[in-house]
Amino acid sequence: MEMMKEVKKVLLASAVATAAIGATTQASAEELKPTEPISGGQQKSVTKKTVTETDVAISQGNVEQANSVVQNQEEIVNSNQNEVNDAERVVEKATEAVTQAEKLVQEATPKNIQNAEQIVAEKQDAEKKAQEELSSAEEQQKLAEKNVTDQEASVKKATKKLADKTEEVTDSEQIVAEKQAILDGTGVAGIVANAEAAERNLEMSEKAESQARQELELAKEADDQRASKLKQAEEEVTTTEATRLVKAEELAQATTHAVNAENQYRVAKENLSKAQSILDSLTTTSITYPAGYVEALKAYFNNPTEENSNKLQEIAKKGMTAAGFSSPDGGETYYGNPTSPFKQSEADKKTVIADVNHLSAEVQDELAIFNAHLINDFRRLMGTDDLPVLVNRDMQKVAQKASQLSTNQYGHDLDALNTVAKEVGLNQGNQGLLAENIGFQNADDVVTLADLKQQAYNNMVMMLFYDKHADWGHALNFAGLDRKSVTLQYIGVATRKTDLSLIAMHYVGTDSKTIDLLKNGFHQNVKVDTKNNLASLQERIQVARNSVAQAQDTYETAKTNHKDAQARKEQAQTEYTQAEVTTQNAVTNRNDIQNIALKTPEAEAKLKRAEANLKKASLENKQAQEALEQLNADVQNKREVLALAKDKLAEKQTEWKSLNEALTAEKEALLAKQGELTRIKELVLNRQALLSESTESLKASKERVEVLKNAPQLLEKAKVNLEAAQEVLKEKKSVLELALEKLEIAKAEQRKVLEAHKELLSAYRDYLETQQEIEHQKELTVQKASIEQEGTQSTPVLQNGKTAKYVHEQVAKVKDPVYQAPVATYELPKTGEKSSSLWLLGMVTVSLLSLLKIKRESKEN
Repeated sequence: MEMMKEVKKVLLASAVATAAIGATTQASAEELKPTEPISGGQQKSVTKKTVTETDVAISQGNVEQANSVVQNQEEIVNSNQNEVNDAERVVEKATEAVTQAEKLVQEATPKNIQNAEQIVAEKQDAEKKAQEELSSAEEQQKLAEKNVTDQEASVKKATKKLADKTEEVTDSEQIVAEKQAILDGTGVAGIVANAEAAERNLEMSEKAESQARQELELAKEADDQRASKLKQAEEEVTTTEATRLVKAEELAQATTHAVNAENQYRVAKENLSKAQSILDSLTTTSITYPAGYVEALKAYFNNPTEENSNKLQEIAKKGMTAAGFSSPDGGETYYGNPTSPFKQSEADKKTVIADVNHLSAEVQDELAIFNAHLINDFRRLMGTDDLPVLVNRDMQKVAQKASQLSTNQYGHDLDALNTVAKEVGLNQGNQGLLAENIGFQNADDVVTLADLKQQAYNNMVMMLFYDKHADWGHALNFAGLDRKSVTLQYIGVATRKTDLSLIAMHYVGTDSKTIDLLKNGFHQNVKVDTKNNLASLQERIQVARNSVAQAQDTYETAKTNHKDAQARKEQAQTEYTQAEVTTQNAVTNRNDIQNIALKTPEAEAKLKRAEANLKKASLENKQAQEALEQLNADVQNKREVLALAKDKLAEKQTEWKSLNEALTAEKEALLAKQGELTRIKELVLNRQALLSESTESLKASKERVEVLKNAPQLLEKAKVNLEAAQEVLKEKKSVLELALEKLEIAKAEQRKVLEAHKELLSAYRDYLETQQEIEHQKELTVQKASIEQEGTQSTPVLQNGKTAKYVHEQVAKVKDPVYQAPVATYELPKTGEKSSSLWLLGMVTVSLLSLLKIKRESKEN
């Protein structure tokens, strides 16, 4: 606070200095006084004390300095604002950390910790099992590697046997070749081979010709069947495609209708849920008043004796018991009633209060309307509901301010009330005229709107039924029996958290009579608009009920439409799918038939080739057989030797084939065992991954147990960090507020300096124009005297209504004379310097541009 005072003193000094500079500049501008009229009827003014170029330069310097001060302060403000933004982000992160820690504390129940430890045990078992499975897989891998090694040896052995047999086959082939060469030496080989080949060729040609003739007949039959089937398939494609298009259109329409119905159903469902939630949050439980309470309270009001007070107390105890308090005499029950009949709404339970000391406008209005509803219920019972309690928006602000200023831990803070009363004009002298009731209750770490309404309910019960110690003052305030001073007519309700961790709920009110008296009797400006009130809870409940009923009707209609639309869409989808399948099948069938090539042309060509081949084969066979008959008997012996060699070769080739097949089998077995080895290696990798995953999962579960066990410490640390961040933010905001105040003062100084500079420029311009006019009049006087000395009459030449020059009388008769302005020089006052009119124009232009620039910067800021 001391620092704030010193800073404000500095700011005040700056403001005083600014005012002094502005006043001095103003005085300099106002010292220009007009002189006596000069010749020619022109009345330009001259000055007693002139404004010099130095004065203008100094003023321009003041403008630039003021601009620089504002710019520098704006940079400071921007820097401070950035620091505040950074601090707010830190607070947000710290708040989120507290929220997460609080959730963790809520989760850290003994049951959850036990469950987490059970999970750790299960994860340990899983890790052990994964380890065992990995060991088993590694053993399988070793066995598979041995099997592959053994099989590779078998393949190598089989390869060696096949290589040996290949050499034997090669030797046999060599013997056959030698015997064939002997036979070929006699020329018989070619003749025999040719005869055999010709005979075989003839047999094959005969079979081919017969088969080609049969195939031609079959081809003609097949082509006839193809043409018939293709025609039917084309007709089927056309029919099914038309059906598919119809079903596609029906499906598109059904889908669009279903989407629209779905959207309408979803919106109607959401609207119904929202409307029901609003109604649930507004519906409350009224207070149960014991029989005879109204009469007893009125009796005490009319005759406040101890006897009447005792009677009222005995009746009121029944109200305490009915409201759920375990003891009708107060005591510990002052802070709560464990069996309260008040029913909290689910919506209110979900509305968490971030800061009890600064309620949001929505929460504060909801709480105030609830309190007003309870009070008005009581007034209807008392017969004083002609003066209902209204929640006033201005009184809401008053209540909020009063609760924030209050430092009393147990009761009313008159200084805070008087301070706020003065701010809104509800005071007479130093005496505030606000009425206030307060209720206290213990607070949990997390406070919801349901908690605050429960407290409001408890407060009303306590102030109505447990109020003997206060001479039933709270109950009478709420009852409104005193028609001369109904103090609670316009109310506001706010809360604060005391240093004792209690929530104090302030009911601050005033009435029309007090406001009228202050306005009309004392002519005070009372800043409370008695028409600026919130709707009552009953009105809001009725509106909510209407909304629920309307939303329910809309929902039921949308639900039925949605169900019908979905059924129609599903039916249309089924029909379209069937039509699409049918069409696709028809197209596929048509395409398959089209892809069947015509067989008749190929069969006819094949028959012609077979007939030609048969004719040729018959001729060649006849010639070959005739040549074979001419061979002598010696050739027959050589053929027999060759046949024996070929039989031996065939035997070796058969053995080679057997060995080759055995080698192939061994290689296939090797590939199978290699594949098995690859599979087992993959299994090992999977088991290793599973073991790693089990280990990580076990580690996470153990960390979860540690986090749950340390949740209170983590929450405490998070809260400490949040408090530190909030304190830093508070300091940054304080520095920003000081910087903003200095900026406003600097801008005010800037405006004064600019105004003074503008007036100074105006005075300086008037001075230069006056000097110019004086010089011009002197020139006219000399010119007129010179003409008259020549003995002629001088005639003035007017330019824009003023005398521009004097000419001889006959010259004046020239029609439409042209005026040539003389080149003028101006002497700057007290400097001895000379400057043309262009310099003046440039000086004024620069000054005006600077002013415009300053104004533009100010507008942007």
